[in-house]
Amino acid sequence: MKDNHANMITAITALTSLSIPPSHCPFFWTSTFQDNLPLSLSLWVGFKCQFLRPLHFPSPFCPATLRTSFPSSQGRISPITTLWVQLKYETPTLYCSLQIPRAANLAVLLVFHGPQQHLLSSSSGSFLHIPAYWPSKSIIAWNVDIGDGSCYLYASKTAALAVAEAGIQGQDIKIQLVEDTSGLPENVVEKFPHIQGYRAFTVPAALDVKSLLKCQLAVAALSSNGVCRDATGLQLPGVLDELYSYDGPLGAIFSKESVSLYLWAPTAQVVRACIFRDVDDGEPLETVELQELYGVWNVAGPRSWEGCYYLYEVTVYHHSTLQIEKCIANDPYARGLSADGRRALLVNLDSDLLKPKGWDNLADEKPDLLSFSDISIYELHIRDFSTSDITVQPDFRGGYLAFTSQNSAGILHLKKLSNAGLTHVHLLPSFQFAGVDDRKEKWKNLDTKALEVLRPDSEEQQAQITAIQNEDAYNWGYNPVLWGIPKGSYATNPHGPCRTIEFRKMVQALNRIGLRVVLDVVYNHVQASGPCDQDSVLDKIVPGYYLRRDTDGLIENSTCCNNTASEHYMVERLILDDLVSWAVNYKVDGFRFDLMGHIMKHTVVKAKNRLHSLSNISDGVDGSSIYIYGEGWDFGEVAKNGRGINASQLNIAGTGIGSFNDRIRDAMLGGSPFGDPLQQGFVTGLALQPNGHDHGGQANAEHMLAISKDHIQVGMAANLRDFILTNSDGKKVKGSEIMTYDGAPVAYAVFPAETVNYVSAHDNETLFDIVSLKTSMDITVDERCRLNHLATSIIALSQGIPFFHCGDEMLRSKSLDRDSYNSGDWYNRLDFSYSSNNWGVGLPPKEKNEHNWPLIKPRLADPSFKPQKSHIYAAVENFANLLQIRYSSPLFRLTTAENIQERVNFHNTGPSSVPGVIVMSIEDGHEGFSRLSQLDSICSYVVVIINVRPAEASLAIPALQAKSFQLHPVQGIPFFHCGDEMLRSKSLDRDSYNSGDWYNRLDFSYSSNNWGVGLLRRRKNEHNWPLIKQRVSRGGSALQASKESYMLRLKILQICYKLDTPRHCFRLTTADNIQERVNFHNTGPSSVPGVIVMSIEDGHEGFSRLSQLDSICSYVVVIINVRPAEASLAIPALQAKSFQLHPVQLSSNDDIVKTSSYEPSTGRFIVSPRTTAVFLEPRHI
Repeated sequence: MKDNHANMITAITALTSLSIPPSHCPFFWTSTFQDNLPLSLSLWVGFKCQFLRPLHFPSPFCPATLRTSFPSSQGRISPITTLWVQLKYETPTLYCSLQIPRAANLAVLLVFHGPQQHLLSSSSGSFLHIPAYWPSKSIIAWNVDIGDGSCYLYASKTAALAVAEAGIQGQDIKIQLVEDTSGLPENVVEKFPHIQGYRAFTVPAALDVKSLLKCQLAVAALSSNGVCRDATGLQLPGVLDELYSYDGPLGAIFSKESVSLYLWAPTAQVVRACIFRDVDDGEPLETVELQELYGVWNVAGPRSWEGCYYLYEVTVYHHSTLQIEKCIANDPYARGLSADGRRALLVNLDSDLLKPKGWDNLADEKPDLLSFSDISIYELHIRDFSTSDITVQPDFRGGYLAFTSQNSAGILHLKKLSNAGLTHVHLLPSFQFAGVDDRKEKWKNLDTKALEVLRPDSEEQQAQITAIQNEDAYNWGYNPVLWGIPKGSYATNPHGPCRTIEFRKMVQALNRIGLRVVLDVVYNHVQASGPCDQDSVLDKIVPGYYLRRDTDGLIENSTCCNNTASEHYMVERLILDDLVSWAVNYKVDGFRFDLMGHIMKHTVVKAKNRLHSLSNISDGVDGSSIYIYGEGWDFGEVAKNGRGINASQLNIAGTGIGSFNDRIRDAMLGGSPFGDPLQQGFVTGLALQPNGHDHGGQANAEHMLAISKDHIQVGMAANLRDFILTNSDGKKVKGSEIMTYDGAPVAYAVFPAETVNYVSAHDNETLFDIVSLKTSMDITVDERCRLNHLATSIIALSQGIPFFHCGDEMLRSKSLDRDSYNSGDWYNRLDFSYSSNNWGVGLPPKEKNEHNWPLIKPRLADPSFKPQKSHIYAAVENFANLLQIRYSSPLFRLTTAENIQERVNFHNTGPSSVPGVIVMSIEDGHEGFSRLSQLDSICSYVVVIINVRPAEASLAIPALQAKSFQLHPVQGIPFFHCGDEMLRSKSLDRDSYNSGDWYNRLDFSYSSNNWGVGLLRRRKNEHNWPLIKQRVSRGGSALQASKESYMLRLKILQICYKLDTPRHCFRLTTADNIQERVNFHNTGPSSVPGVIVMSIEDGHEGFSRLSQLDSICSYVVVIINVRPAEASLAIPALQAKSFQLHPVQLSSNDDIVKTSSYEPSTGRFIVSPRTTAVFLEPRHI
């Protein structure tokens, strides 16, 4: 070994000047060994011969692929500098292919360790390098100039092709191709825009193309004297789409008599199915050969196959190894799995055995959704939700069944949000993904008690977590293996149909607490490729088809790895079929597309249309209520429509499909996730409370503040591209005419529901963490908590669809981890007891955060940064208040662009505006203003004021003078348990408005850093809603209005709930709930005839046996009096309570029912004749 090491050093010294220029990428070497094989190979790479790093390959040589990142000349790891190495040994020649970044001028050295040292030499052609395309049956496209030479197509059924000086050898067929000087046809360029300009070579019409597609294929350019000038393989997706696009059955199809298998694999030579009785069987029960028809392989087996496991053995040429491979693969259309996807399960999802009780009727129980504008989304990771929740039984924690634990802390939290108005829960990936073993007994765990005693800024926590991060139970799941099957690690048993049953129970449980379910789908890439990796599926079935490749034939990896190609017909079909399966078989209510911009626009539009065509009658679901949204980022090989029109933010406008609005996020927080972490934004102190970061001087910071305000205001108007507002320069402009820092339009949406406004998500730091990082270190934790709430309030009160990251409402921290995808339960912990927000649990993992440790460490070490339990409680209440306000009026959820343009206005704009204050008004049709239709029966005007200044703001808004605004009852009335005393202290004068510091609110006198909402009542309701003048000093208590005022203001909220208050007491979902909560009084022989008295009790203080379903009322009493005279009843069980007539009845036109009443002193109900009266007992919190 010492001698070999010495030889290696000698070789390095002699060859460090070898450099591969960027124009020669990828680069290829071959070497012939006459005598002994080398013992091993070292590949040394570096920028300009610096930072050389060895990469070792063992002997004997076998087909292998290595991917690595290496240091740049600055010593940092760069995602651009990715090196792919492919090796193949064929006696006596070794082939090596290197994909080197195009922008890099690299020193590359290959050294063999052994009796002889060899440097691999460059070849004039390689089949690993595949820049030629077969885009249609009659055309081959290749960017090569043959001059006066010739071009040939070669095929070998046994993969015996080899490059030689005289061309390619080992072929079964050799066909001359003639260049078509007119170039590529228009339809080819439209489908493959990245090869426009390639030369076109005509394929003879009589050629049996279908047979050739099962062979190893290559083209070669020969000079006029017959010398090979270039040779390469072929990329086949175009011709496969033309000849083999297919819309028939795929996967396992169950009938009364049989189980039939269908697999699309047109390039396969042989396909067999291996059937296993059990997951652990070594040998298959039987192996059957499938028959091919038009590229689809199929076989009909006995019905006894149901419940068995199966695998496919696909014999097919694979371009990555240049061999005919026998690939052992799962079915891409499988609907069940064993643990870790080792075998697919033959499972019939229509079987009654797999359906929870009431499953077939779940569509009838779905929470109402009148419009997509009514949606609000709460993003949640399945394991995060319950793994730390001790109120969940241990075997349910971290899995699907935790959502069925109706009295757990987490579920009670979700019920609280649902009762306040939240509509959708977005679940991070829950399909079968890599990175977490499905078998719980394989997981490695840490002693968290030992971690808890470490310093909050210690490196030790992350060191222990990362040591097991690939062997623990945690991963976000954005590394898909099979898209259409629930993840096994979240089930109590990863084998068999357990995951199906439990997933369905989860969806059913969430629906029954008023929440629809959104799935996070990752169709833009898959975890693995090649013929050998267990997690590789698609690339084993039809190699080179499902995955998008660059013009050198190498798999695109701009998403992270193994990009998929939805521009190919059968890839698109797989995506569409998968979506329908989730919608029909699991009754999910929406889909969030990860990196949607990497998918073609026509794919997501077809997905929307296909899903919306589903009906309750034929499919068991109402597809018209299924919402689609995603990340419309435009980058990588798809940028600027590089592979066709992609589903980017700008392209998707007008389709009704939502996309995340990063403009409002960046303006609020400052910079971008990829910029300087200290760059401040509108909410985090830009120009108003500097953190010491250089923003180009105070004048420039103030200019940035004004620009960010423009961006936020456009976002609050649903980011509509045609919305007109006055910008910071005082000019009337459209939203699309306001530009981002990189020159893109801020606004792009055509319809309100196309904008998903957010300030935080699972990616990057949590909201509390980024606020703590960007704000001045001199402010208090109270102020940081207020800014957290202020940011959330902007999202909650904007037009469009609000999106919230789970934990924003609890001040959630990940100890400043900016990418916690693999950071374990420790950094991702949620605490629904509200005891801790997880701040200061150690420095975040080194891999993604080390460069920010100097900023992070002093913050974590400072105990004053950590919120207390009281802060968390207040944040939760304030968030629930925001939801209640949003759903108190349809004016917050306008459904058309026209409505927003006509009704929404921004004040305090232009160069003379008060910096850091946003004033948005929403006008309804009202007396004297017939141009607008009436949407809200209570309020004719809504005004939202957001003050990010650290001091109180007082504004005179001419357009809003001479109106009688009042603070929204949720913010101003103790009945609603507003957790924000500072907000309740704000005043609404008729002519000027004072806003508290750091506030968003709907009145006009604002404290520093405050928000608020003000309402203008309708004149016709004045007798029902008396004007209450609120003028309370900052920091004081809110005015104690009368009890009648509480209930009359409550009417505003309840009308929005369609007279359905309390929301769940009238719609109990279980027999147990009805038995425990519903009681009848005035019964027995001494009862008053003709009067029914029914009470419905909710969980309340002093009565913990019942969970709380309703956040407003603790008791409902319904009294039906069919007597022709008034009824007076004293009900002993209902005495000593504070009942009030339902506000809808109290404000109705029915003068008879309004005379019904309750006398607290005697506990007596007085009910009008022939009347049904509903009484409520409000909560006193």
